[in-house]
Amino acid sequence: KHVTALDLGKHDAWIWLDISADGFLHHMVRNIVGVLTRVGEGREQPDWAGHVLDSRDRTQGGATAPSDGLYFVSSRYDSRFGLPLPPAICRFW
Repeated sequence: KHVTALDLGKHDAWIWLDISADGFLHHMVRNIVGVLTRVGEGREQPDWAGHVLDSRDRTQGGATAPSDGLYFVSSRYDSRFGLPLPPAICRFW
């Protein structure tokens, strides 16, 4: 799968992560959040995330983040499928 965009933001007590990709693997977003959490907590250096990706071994990333607070917001499909457009995305900032 190919991540095409990743937006990380914070406002007051809210932290959000918007990820766009051509598809998602089981626990993919939770694994990304787990890696970013370890870096954000200072338990790993930022370049560690690159080493995890380069290893192509999910077990190198540490804990999978819990699902609480993670929400699927929307999906977008190629226009060739003729599906209706999704509603506007709600954000918390």
